Amino acid sequence: MTRGTIAFIDDEPRLCEAAADWLGASGFRVTTFTDAARALAEIDPGRCDCVVTDLRMPGVTGQQVLAQLRAGMPSCR
Repeated sequence: MTRGTIAFIDDEPRLCEAAADWLGASGFRVTTFTDAARALAEIDPGRCDCVVTDLRMPGVTGQQVLAQLRAGMPSCR
């Protein structure tokens, strides 16, 4: 049984791998993204319980990711 679904976004692949290992071992289903634009294209806010994102990334920032996800899901905080 899963504890929830997490999208983890960071431009550092090794950090994504470590987070996926740790969160997966804790019972979460984890999808990692090293590209914020790709994350925005693939994350379904209705099927994701939590988004963890780096704020400083090349191209799309973590704040922009969160703003766009919130716009598609007004109940998201």
